[in-house]
Amino acid sequence: MKGMDGHIAGRRMVFLAALLAASALIFRALPSSAGQMEDLIGRLNARYADFDKKMNNVIIKTVEHSGAAETMMKIYRENDKLRIESVPEVPGLQPKAADALKTVIIWDGSSAWMMTPTGQRKIPGVTRDTFQAENNWWKEVVRGAKISGEQTVGGRRCYVIEIVGSQARFSRIWIDEKDLVMVKAGTKSPEGKRLEWLFSDFRKIGGWDVPFKTQTLLEGQVVSTSDIESFEFGKALPDGLFAPPGAKGQ
Repeated sequence: MKGMDGHIAGRRMVFLAALLAASALIFRALPSSAGQMEDLIGRLNARYADFDKKMNNVIIKTVEHSGAAETMMKIYRENDKLRIESVPEVPGLQPKAADALKTVIIWDGSSAWMMTPTGQRKIPGVTRDTFQAENNWWKEVVRGAKISGEQTVGGRRCYVIEIVGSQARFSRIWIDEKDLVMVKAGTKSPEGKRLEWLFSDFRKIGGWDVPFKTQTLLEGQVVSTSDIESFEFGKALPDGLFAPPGAKGQ
């Protein structure tokens, strides 16, 4: 599962779910305030109440840069289902040959599958939150969190939120106090190293601010950058797109 976590972390959609030019310049601790936290939760619930319903039938085209390598991705989402197709960009390789290197991950609402040129397998230990945490990050705040301070990240004044619960995807997130968008998130890698995501280039999609750029950092060093090339929602998706291998319609 550790390898799977790393694979998914490198191929997230990220409607969100990462470039902030500067971060952590100023940190100001705040006294614990249950009222302030309740107010934030109320604002988040109101802001994202219809997100899952309206931001549906999504097609995202994105490119991930990791060192000199590039990976083109196409992401499909419908209700609780998800399909991620990734194809590496290999210099000098013709498109048809590159397509033969395609990896597909499917979450059909209850199980996860991975299909590669060498075969296919069911991925054990995967839950809905594995794929939806970045899109529904505010639900982790609602389930259990506390405001530990304020910090300016990339020119945005943010609440620093400590997430409570061992099953949470993130241990700390930074939320813009005004726009209520997540501009940074952090946790520990399976090896115990500091793992962070920085979100920027926010654009209005369906009434919500979606980050078109995501940086992934390990121990403060950028290891990959993802840029969304196109984002469509409310699209009719083909039948069988989320069917597991061998299922009718696949």
